[in-house]
Amino acid sequence: MTGVVWICKKTLGYILNCQSYDGGFGLSPGLESHGGATYCAIATLKLMGYITDDPVSKRPKCSVIDLPSVVEWSLQKQMPNGGFQGRANKASDTCYSFWVGGSLKLLGAHHFIDQEALRCFLFTCQFKYGGFSKWPGEFPDLYHAYYGFCGFSLLEEPGLAPVCFELGITEKAATHSLRTLY
Repeated sequence: MTGVVWICKKTLGYILNCQSYDGGFGLSPGLESHGGATYCAIATLKLMGYITDDPVSKRPKCSVIDLPSVVEWSLQKQMPNGGFQGRANKASDTCYSFWVGGSLKLLGAHHFIDQEALRCFLFTCQFKYGGFSKWPGEFPDLYHAYYGFCGFSLLEEPGLAPVCFELGITEKAATHSLRTLY
């Protein structure tokens, strides 16, 4: 077994052990599910080829994870105010429009998101002079501004470049990066 194959098998095993009883992924085996950790697990498995394109419509042989559970867990993170929370009993946060919304996009389940509610939530987090904050009524920061725009890209807002969700950059940048590597 080559070093790369060994690393891939070990990485796969570790990620699979991080999927929690509730469907999401924790940062380590046995830890609480988290939106960011779930995204990292799904994006990594997608980049490694363990998750196919649009796995929700190609069930059951589309991925190595418990797909229905992770989709259900992710959809449950959308709160009545339209935003996504990253963990149970936490407030909605702009960045989870990317972390959780991006996970759903990679799984082919983003069409189940209440898109109008998410759009409204993101607008409530937009600062009157520009940028996005973590929560409505707070000051903006670059982190939440970037992920707010990613959330709008997920919603296919006119004028925004499509995002390559497995890399977290625009599709144009992803295509350029891949061209320069090979």
